[in-house]
Amino acid sequence: MSIKLLKNPSDLHELQDDLESFCYVMLYLALRYLPHNKVSVLPAIMAKVFEHHYNVPTAVLGGEGKSAMVHDQSYIGPDLEFTNNEPLTTWIQIALIVIKDWYYYLDYLRRRKYALPGTSINSMAHAGGLKLEDRSMKDHHDLDRNFHTALEKTWPSNEKVVDHLPLKGKNFYKKRKQEGADEESTRKKSKSSTSHATPSSPQLSGQRPRRTGLRSGPKLNDERK
Repeated sequence: MSIKLLKNPSDLHELQDDLESFCYVMLYLALRYLPHNKVSVLPAIMAKVFEHHYNVPTAVLGGEGKSAMVHDQSYIGPDLEFTNNEPLTTWIQIALIVIKDWYYYLDYLRRRKYALPGTSINSMAHAGGLKLEDRSMKDHHDLDRNFHTALEKTWPSNEKVVDHLPLKGKNFYKKRKQEGADEESTRKKSKSSTSHATPSSPQLSGQRPRRTGLRSGPKLNDERK
């Protein structure tokens, strides 16, 4: 899922979110099953980049790990390299640069919206600023071209697929995934039970709780006065 939707699930789902998600799927599969120079830290990459999340009263949010990776090369590092696979290494590096450029553009739009007169961002906006048509993620064509360019190069042959995520890492990853599913299920059940619950009157101070099957209320005197 894209950084934008992980941080704000109610935001508009756009083409760029799907393009970004596709790049993350490629990166995840390549990191987990192909040889590369980050195998020793793979459990941390999976936990921090792909599984980072936190709870708020109305949703489960995330995206901080992916954002750090895209903007600062955190976790994977700037030297990520797939063994004897220059086409894939180049494709992923370009894809991350394209995603970073898109978020730079989104941040520019936000800053321009709230820029004070006379500030550099305001002057940049009046001078033309960043334009959508200049962004590689304005549509799918640039990423598609990058993909076809990579496929035209020479790829490793007879490369065995190996799951590089250690057993401990697999269990940790599976546990985190199950915890997230349990949290989501609990939140939905809580929301459902709350919405269907019959409102009850607050118990009066000093009043005993009612017992099922018994008549409640004060006893009536048998003798009339």
